[in-house]
Amino acid sequence: MEPKPNYQRLASTEMVIRDILEGDYVQTENDAPNYLLTKNKIKVMYVNVIVNVLRKETMGAITNFWVDDGTGQIMLRFFEENKKTNQLQVGDVVLIIGRPRLYNEEKYISPEIVSKVDPQWLKIRSLKLNASEKREFKNPLKEDRMATAERVISPLEEEIVDEEKGGSKLLPAEKIAKLIKELDSGSGALIETVLEQSVLANTEQILKRMLESGEIFQNSPGKVKVL
Repeated sequence: MEPKPNYQRLASTEMVIRDILEGDYVQTENDAPNYLLTKNKIKVMYVNVIVNVLRKETMGAITNFWVDDGTGQIMLRFFEENKKTNQLQVGDVVLIIGRPRLYNEEKYISPEIVSKVDPQWLKIRSLKLNASEKREFKNPLKEDRMATAERVISPLEEEIVDEEKGGSKLLPAEKIAKLIKELDSGSGALIETVLEQSVLANTEQILKRMLESGEIFQNSPGKVKVL
């Protein structure tokens, strides 16, 4: 029996719209996938943005959504009507993971994952990616991996070694829960402070997943507590 091909999802890169618009769209040859090259010379296959839906337009089977995140505007393009296009409404704040594309010299996003989120996440993403001068992109796709099928490990899957516990391993969610408890003086831990002090990549995604699973909850705007 022939082995089944091992298809691996590439990690997405957290970005703001401005960085997508300022990047160069590179069209490759020999069936290699196209990609976005950022001004920091990072190759991005999948973008991860949090945006506000401004308007919707339908052109035959194509549905376009114009979105904004405070740094710029870009279009989400769906090539067929589906459940996602019917659910999205003007005014929604959504997490989008998709491929950057180019048509007639205009960049757009072809979404693969669409998830409505609390509007506060738009502010948190902006603070995380724009407010810090130390911000650097995390490149999920190294050049030497372009020609191989080597898997890109997501930070959500990594185990973190906690030296304070004698080398015992903590999962990312456990590491975040520990930090929240340390920052919580009784009224909850500020999400902004958790993002600033966390040493993990994709802390924002880990927090969102913990909120969805019920491991933590928002006891007041901008604050979280561990159950």
